Amino acid sequence: MSKTSKRLLLLGATTLVVGLVAEFAYRAVRTPPENLMHFRDAGRHLAPKDPNAEILFRLQFQVPWANAAFPPGMETTPRSGTTSEWFGTGYAMPRDNLLGNVTWRPGSRFFICYRGP
Repeated sequence: MSKTSKRLLLLGATTLVVGLVAEFAYRAVRTPPENLMHFRDAGRHLAPKDPNAEILFRLQFQVPWANAAFPPGMETTPRSGTTSEWFGTGYAMPRDNLLGNVTWRPGSRFFICYRGP
């Protein structure tokens, strides 16, 4: 093996090791990004991380939609994979289960906040 081949092999191995160490370090110290959209209550408090406390937080301004059945002929957003004209993942909205549907509580105050542009 020539001297140049050995140097190229050493360069490739070093680049691979440095890349792997950098990737490991990045994954070890990074913080997960916030959700793209989040709610704040009228006092601008964020929803808590605890799922049970989040339900109580959301009940300040959301209530379950009373009727889970779709009225005949009601237009919904397309289901995932049914059309190429819809961008995003797509799901039927309103959803056909009671827990997936909420509406805004009359008179409630809240903020819908977005991260980024």
